[in-house]
Amino acid sequence: MDLLYFLFGSCLGSWICASAYRYNLLELKNEKRSICPQCHQKLPFYDLIPIISWFYLKGKCRFCHHEIPFDHLVCEVLCGLLMVFCMHHHEPLLMCSLVYVLIYAAYTDIYHGLIPDRCHVMMFLIYVLSEPAEWEMQMLYFFIVICVLYLVAYISQGLGYGDVKLIASMSLFISLYKLLWVICIASTSALIFNLSKRKKDKIRFAPYLSFSYFVVLLFRTI
Repeated sequence: MDLLYFLFGSCLGSWICASAYRYNLLELKNEKRSICPQCHQKLPFYDLIPIISWFYLKGKCRFCHHEIPFDHLVCEVLCGLLMVFCMHHHEPLLMCSLVYVLIYAAYTDIYHGLIPDRCHVMMFLIYVLSEPAEWEMQMLYFFIVICVLYLVAYISQGLGYGDVKLIASMSLFISLYKLLWVICIASTSALIFNLSKRKKDKIRFAPYLSFSYFVVLLFRTI
């Protein structure tokens, strides 16, 4: 059964990665079929099999031999593994929904340097549909978190407002203690990764936030 979960998760990962890549590209956004972003050839179904197609094509387009980014493969494998993890959670549907929204936010930030508002809306809907018991206190906690983070972002100019909304959305599902752990792990990993690069770019924080959330979630489950 875990193999079926993995295969289904990797298919979702392939779709999430393609959707995130297309998000801000007008020439690809309205295409109903999967196409190569370089030569714009429509891709046959056998070139879209998660993981297998990437290795079979040696990470290149069949038509123009343009390289398929390695992070596509990473997304498919990661989503497959996370699907297996989520399905063993006591609330599998909730966890799957939350995890895949965070992956979409991370990949959209990687490709375009932004986090779509639909991610925050989806996380809020997931929270509401989970039928929380003490939603009044959670809303107060959410409001305090987002106000404090907006103030920090305004003063420091080092935190994007999309990141503020993403962290605040995460606060709907975890305590303040775990949220601080998420921020600490994300900040540390982002700093280490950026220092290891020769070319210093603006840090796109959503991937680190998603990664740190998964780490906190994993250790909470163990």
